[in-house]
Amino acid sequence: MGRFLTEKAIIKQSEKDSLYFTLHNQLYEDDNSELIYVPRFFVTDGYTINNLLAPIAGGKMQWDIRASIGHDFECKYHQYIKVSASVYKLKSMGLLKTIEKNGEKINICENIPVECFAVNFNIGWLWSKKEIDLKKIYKELI
Repeated sequence: MGRFLTEKAIIKQSEKDSLYFTLHNQLYEDDNSELIYVPRFFVTDGYTINNLLAPIAGGKMQWDIRASIGHDFECKYHQYIKVSASVYKLKSMGLLKTIEKNGEKINICENIPVECFAVNFNIGWLWSKKEIDLKKIYKELI
C-alpha cells in the first residue's frame, strides 16, 4: 500500500459552506514508487462521499482528509500530477524535507518546479476536457 510523504493536511474553510482549501502541498508515493502531487490551494469538500450519505457515514471529516484531497483533485480534472523526480532527488533539492514544528518532526513538500511534472490522464478526461494549468498552480485556488 502507498504512503503519504507529507504531514497531515492543513485546511482552511472557504467562504462557501462545506468547502475547504489546502494550505500545503501534498505528496503521495504509490506502490510503484510513482509520486503523485496535489498543490496547495486546491479546493476540496473534505471527504469523498455524497452529502446525503455523510451523516450515516459519520460525517465528512471522520478520516484522514489527504486521501480525499487526492481523490477530489483527480475527480475534478480526470488527471493527476505525477512528479518525475525521485524522493531522493526531491530531498537533495531541498523540496521534501523534515522540519521541527511544536517540538515534533514533520515532513513538508515545498513548491516543486513545474518542469518536474507530468500530467497523467484517466478515461474520464475524454468527456470533461478540463486542463490543469501548471503555470497557475501556486498562484490561485484551483
